[in-house]
Amino acid sequence: MDRDAKLPAPILQPLMENAICHGVERLPAGGVVTLSIAQIRGRLQFTTSNSLPAQRAYQQRSGNKMAQDNIRQRLKLAYGEKSAIELNKTDDRYTVGFSILLEA
Repeated sequence: MDRDAKLPAPILQPLMENAICHGVERLPAGGVVTLSIAQIRGRLQFTTSNSLPAQRAYQQRSGNKMAQDNIRQRLKLAYGEKSAIELNKTDDRYTVGFSILLEA
């Protein structure tokens, strides 16, 4: 793994805050937030994933996607086309992944 790769600040903090605020905080029994970082095929890949409440509870506290848009803009400014972000929502999980192409 490239231990010298630099990330614009803050990138991970708002993702983790969103995972708690819009995900596990709304679950009476709690939930799970995961963060994974891996180097895959020349890209540094970051993924956060969190449990979601039932659809009805989730809709009561939907966000405005500002944190995700800010992260997308920070990545674009710092890395241009070498960065990518992907969002995925299922019935019970929300996942945000972003990657950075490492220099050869």
